[in-house]
Amino acid sequence: MQSSGQTSLAETSNQPSAFTVFKAFLMLGLTSFGGPIAHIGYFRDEFVVRRKWFEDRVYADLVALSQFTPGPASSKLGIGIGLAKAGFTGALAAWVGFTAPSAIALLLFAAVAQGQSVRCESIKDGYQECETYGTGRIVLSHQLSDTACVEGKTWG
Repeated sequence: MQSSGQTSLAETSNQPSAFTVFKAFLMLGLTSFGGPIAHIGYFRDEFVVRRKWFEDRVYADLVALSQFTPGPASSKLGIGIGLAKAGFTGALAAWVGFTAPSAIALLLFAAVAQGQSVRCESIKDGYQECETYGTGRIVLSHQLSDTACVEGKTWG
């Protein structure tokens, strides 16, 4: 039995649908930039401050749990929020809503980049620079460049 003033995850009063969880995480997935630490701040603003789905103490417990287990903290935190608010369906909705925008962006980038030319050249200390015209440059270590690039060769 808990003393007064304490709230467990199961006792939180606002129980949104899995679709509501999905919409909240989709908006975060579309607008949140940065790594897991930045996402944790965005999640707090959304779910503690704005929506009031959790008290700070409960949210802090979820953050601690997500930091304790292996893997990206923001993904685990999002899944935990979805699970706490809408069960297993909510956990899946949170993960898909938050992950889908970046996955789709990467697929679109790959589709656009597929038609681009790539040229690799040797640079200092056994590294090679590969430039994809119109999209940017990457530097590969000697081990990767031996299999990924042939000096002076252009693909595309």
